[in-house]
Amino acid sequence: MDRIRVTIDGVRGYWPFNNLLSLDFDGWKFYKNSKNEFQSKYVNDSIEGIHIEYRPYTAKGRLSLDLNISVVLMGDNIGSVYCYNVQDLVEKINDKLNGVISLYELPHLRFWRVSSAEINFNIIGSKSYVDGLYIAISKMKPPQNYRLNDRYKERGTIYMNKDKKKGLSSIKIYYKLKERVEKGIKSESAYYDCKDLINIRPGEDVLRFEVKMCREDLITAYRRYTRSKFYKDKRLAVITQYKYEASFEDIFDYDFQLFTLDEHVKELHLDKVITTRANLFQAIDNSKSLTPKYKKNMKEGLRFLNGEIRRIKLSSRTLANYIAVLDECGYHYIYSDAELPGVSLEGIIAGLPTIQRQINEFYKDGNIMTDVWYRKATPEVLDLMLSRRSYNKEVLMPQDTEGVT
Repeated sequence: MDRIRVTIDGVRGYWPFNNLLSLDFDGWKFYKNSKNEFQSKYVNDSIEGIHIEYRPYTAKGRLSLDLNISVVLMGDNIGSVYCYNVQDLVEKINDKLNGVISLYELPHLRFWRVSSAEINFNIIGSKSYVDGLYIAISKMKPPQNYRLNDRYKERGTIYMNKDKKKGLSSIKIYYKLKERVEKGIKSESAYYDCKDLINIRPGEDVLRFEVKMCREDLITAYRRYTRSKFYKDKRLAVITQYKYEASFEDIFDYDFQLFTLDEHVKELHLDKVITTRANLFQAIDNSKSLTPKYKKNMKEGLRFLNGEIRRIKLSSRTLANYIAVLDECGYHYIYSDAELPGVSLEGIIAGLPTIQRQINEFYKDGNIMTDVWYRKATPEVLDLMLSRRSYNKEVLMPQDTEGVT
């Protein structure tokens, strides 16, 4: 997860009893809306990496924090954060907000609602692989309700924007190292030694796949997740503060993030092998279940999907059927100059720095209680506890009773 915007209402109810908000702090600016006082707001951009917005006349005081979790935790968003001790994260945020806002005077941040969130992963590989994948993605059909915007393709960024009538969500695919260098953060070579941030070697590049979701889409996606076989209910029944659907705790959940990314990867068929035109057509010719006419029309459809021809007398449904046939064979419908392996989220997680993999494994099934118990756990403690978990699983596994009477 990268940038996230979290919001809570009713802040004025806490204000009379403490120094919750220090609005006399120099960093605040007040924007008055004479036509609608509910739109009047205080804004503070003085905190590094955190944008604060307070609307005193909306919902008895609405407070929003817009922050980049990777920057808060690691000082750089080159890496992807899938999991963390939320108690430690809140402490880090509160320390940054010291003198401006006291988060400890409000309901726990994990129970705030999420207004928007960016969930991402890095595809790391040789420059030829990353370049080939980028070119292939630029030719792909966007998911349903999205439109391809390749206006910035030559600058290293592809956008797939959702129709405004369907929401404000988007998919962004871009060269992450290039972005870091252009912003003057670090040189490419400087990241080769940042082993706690990212595992990248000389000669490799990073393609960032980033999904930005608005609140409406987050709620819809979270409901799909709760109905899926991957769902784990990690909430505690004794906690009474679960007020918002798609809260910070819900959206920052490790399994939800992977579920969401997996959906988008499969919508673009990125888990399939992208092969050459010759190999793809040969695979079609070798099929024993397709008729000669179907094979001919299928090749024509693929030529159209790859931009070789502009018009075709085939319906969208027929083209979708061709794509489905290739899916079953493990191939993408877009072809490339060289064969490119499909994207594997399991492989991406396995390629994370050691400390990040430890954190994921240790905290992915956590809740507010376990986060409190294991605050500020060192890598050594994480390693020890994970070893104990592994040992306990082996000891507690049912023994083979075959042949026992």
